Amino acid sequence: MIEVGCNDHLGKKVCLKCRAADTSRNLKKPITAQPGTHWNKLILKKWFMIFKDCVSLRDYGIHDGMNLGVLLPVGQNSSSLPLPLLPLSTPTLV
Repeated sequence: MIEVGCNDHLGKKVCLKCRAADTSRNLKKPITAQPGTHWNKLILKKWFMIFKDCVSLRDYGIHDGMNLGVLLPVGQNSSSLPLPLLPLSTPTLV
């Protein structure tokens, strides 16, 4: 059993015990045990790597005591990833 911390960057941090062979889908379900959101809307992230639901935590190199970020996409189409905050092209000043 390993213990993984999940931080949603809004003041809520959850520590969960799970197996290294569990998938990230199995990790998302206890995070959403509190009412408010559905597990398939959550995005687990470590630095810039977004975890897929079907890959095990061991394959991602998640070990005991590691912290992950939890994101909830917002916008008109919340099933897709959030849009970048900065524009891709730099506007020119006239």
